[in-house]
Amino acid sequence: MTTWNDPRIQVMYDVCDHCHFIYKQPPYHPDHQAEKHRYETHNNDPGNPGYRSYMERFVENHVTPLADVRTILDYGSGPYPMLADVLRDAGYDVAIYDPYFHPHDEYADGRYDLIILHEVIEHMADPLSGLRRLIKLLQPSGRLLVRTQFRPLDKDAFLAWWYKRDETHVGFFDDRTFVVLASLLDLVVSTSNHKDIVLLQRR
Repeated sequence: MTTWNDPRIQVMYDVCDHCHFIYKQPPYHPDHQAEKHRYETHNNDPGNPGYRSYMERFVENHVTPLADVRTILDYGSGPYPMLADVLRDAGYDVAIYDPYFHPHDEYADGRYDLIILHEVIEHMADPLSGLRRLIKLLQPSGRLLVRTQFRPLDKDAFLAWWYKRDETHVGFFDDRTFVVLASLLDLVVSTSNHKDIVLLQRR
């Protein structure tokens, strides 16, 4: 384990030399009130056509090509579940959950062909435990689709990286991280674009 210090914002990061995971140390995590306030500033309401188009492209490119997907969980859906709306319009049966904006536990009663974490995993304080809970909700051949920006490997590039400036982003991943996570969760990496999309599947 290596520790990186960002002196510009006085934040410390732990870096796993084995799996490449970078974790903002817990004293630098925002509290729940600050975290919720940050999410409320996201411009993803139904009156934002650009955001809807962004979600439509995501669905067209990464969900529609998947065979045998009918039931989907949009985990971490945000203040307005635009992704769920787009998926429903495309004919999918969709459940949503968000700990701040849609904190209902009914989602845990379902079993899903696909669970989507769209710009969510980087916010999770304990992603391994969180994923363990989620994969219990997958059908036997179910898949987990994750979108998050993959971290730069170079230290200076990471410290200058725009994506880590969001104070609610506490964990950062790359292909190696997801390979290791998959092995710990009895999953396999089905596909990756090596940039911001990875698809994990049950063995």
